[in-house]
Amino acid sequence: MKLKAPSLALAALCVATLSASIGVLGHEHHGHDHHHDHDHHHHHEGGIRGLAVPDKGQGHVHGGRNCKAMDVLERLKLKDPKLSKRMEIIEKHADKKVKEWKEWKKWKADPKNKDKIRKDDLFSHRVLVSGVITIPVVVHVVYNTDSENISDEQIQTQIDVLNKDFRRMNSDADSTWSQAADAEIEFCLAALDPDNNPTNGITRTSTSVTAFGTNDAMKFTSQGGKDAWPASDYLNMWVGDIGGGILGYAQFPGGNAATDGVVVGYQYFGTIGTASAPFDLGRTMTHEVGHWLNLRHIWGDGNCNADDFLSDTPLSDAPNYGCALNHVSCSSTDMVQNYMDYSDDACMNLFTEEQKVRMRALFDVGGFRESLLSSTKCELFECTSDEQCDDGDPCTDNVCSNSNCFTTFNTAQCDDGDVCTSNDVCSSGICAGVPDCPGKALYDPEYEAPTCHLEASTCESGTLLDGRSSLGPEANAPNADNCNDGGSGTYHSDESCDKIQITSLSGSNFVEGETVQAEVTVWAWNDGSADTLDLYYSTSQDPNNPSWVPITSMTPSGGGMQTLSAQYVLPNFAGLHRLRAIFRYQGSAAECATGLYDDIDDLLFMVAAAATECIFDADCDNGLYCD
Repeated sequence: MKLKAPSLALAALCVATLSASIGVLGHEHHGHDHHHDHDHHHHHEGGIRGLAVPDKGQGHVHGGRNCKAMDVLERLKLKDPKLSKRMEIIEKHADKKVKEWKEWKKWKADPKNKDKIRKDDLFSHRVLVSGVITIPVVVHVVYNTDSENISDEQIQTQIDVLNKDFRRMNSDADSTWSQAADAEIEFCLAALDPDNNPTNGITRTSTSVTAFGTNDAMKFTSQGGKDAWPASDYLNMWVGDIGGGILGYAQFPGGNAATDGVVVGYQYFGTIGTASAPFDLGRTMTHEVGHWLNLRHIWGDGNCNADDFLSDTPLSDAPNYGCALNHVSCSSTDMVQNYMDYSDDACMNLFTEEQKVRMRALFDVGGFRESLLSSTKCELFECTSDEQCDDGDPCTDNVCSNSNCFTTFNTAQCDDGDVCTSNDVCSSGICAGVPDCPGKALYDPEYEAPTCHLEASTCESGTLLDGRSSLGPEANAPNADNCNDGGSGTYHSDESCDKIQITSLSGSNFVEGETVQAEVTVWAWNDGSADTLDLYYSTSQDPNNPSWVPITSMTPSGGGMQTLSAQYVLPNFAGLHRLRAIFRYQGSAAECATGLYDDIDDLLFMVAAAATECIFDADCDNGLYCD
């Protein structure tokens, strides 16, 4: 029986110092640290996976493990108040899928169900996402020296290793463990960058930093590293000098999208070039991607009462090093060949069936990495003639030189799924690339928000506000005057304000003093009970200097996508009016919320002056009659 409670820590960090005080970050241990003495068991012949390895020519590091997971967990909880709850939700989803798969496997093994192929297939598809999953990868090479600037060829060897290991096509696969499985997960270097320009899936950044450590500095351009590409479309891999002999670390599902991905030292990446034995077969990345896909260390970072939440990996009381074949702990033979142990590269060769299910659960309906299934970043459109390219771009080497509308406006500003074609015209002909679509807002840089400049009876933001900060596709974030969105969490798992629409109740164009209805589409976290939508309108005639008046505050009735609405009376002035929606996690109402998960968006729309009632013809200008 698996007794360990779900881990709530975020980073799978495998770290050690040369004094052999080793801290493994990323697992909770029931309120106390676990200590293991390698002099009693689990000796190794080589270095330590994910731990500090000595410089060439020195002896190998030995010493007791001092787990700092609880220290890291507390720090992460202070930094991210919702991390524990989010990882608990992910864990429940994974556990549910593993249990369902076990039920299906038991049903399939029953002889009486032998001929029930149709039911078998339907049941298996219901339980688990089917087919091979392909994950687009971007490799960020961050280098201080020429040797750290590893070659494209070395990077490709790492992608090749991942594809073989996760498909059980590795040449060293054997039949020692019958539960070994093809995870049916593949990886491709991205063919399109976040702006849909062609790319080889590799970025290169020269840095003055000589060793980055494990504080995620390598993941930020401002700290000498390289910013992540959107985690909803890519697996981000960073390669550079971590320092201290550290092989690599990964972020478990549930963390901040800005740091989501895997970091591996340039000495342990791929199989050629700078790759150094005994970690020169690419298995460090296989191990860390396993963490990124929600796998725990096979020994559960504890004693025999702690495990990795899976029943087909034997209990173990500590990691194995080198290649300790046939080592016994917890009354069973250790699975030292599993990619999630600390064995040397040449010793590793398998994931198990339940590890496969646990990884793939992330891509099922409601899974944390479900968005990657719809990513098209591996698919480069190949043209055969200039006519297939927009804006008169030439087709060169089967690639359009500018395959989308990147001049003034783009497809995101077309409604009903229309595409932006030549001359920036939406295919339906509704919006011709200039702000002349009544009711359809376009981003106005002067007001830093979506704006409807023409008089109309409605104004909507379309997809311009979808997401929050760098999370999701929101363009021109924060889309609010002098306020910033919170940058923590994950797109369409945590809070976001995705769309604002204002509508005249009379059906006529907006007029000062009339009643209108504001509708805001939001994405609520968990069950929505901790979230609040605050609405404000401005009474200032200068849209660049708003004077805010609260309309109301509302709480969603549940989690996920919802539309909340409220009515208010337009203030008495003609011109651009400004509406503000703030969707926040806990906290108090404020015109400029500052929470980590708060989304602040504005919408501007044109309001006409109210008609003046007349009594006599003389009351009318320009010789008009009072009728």
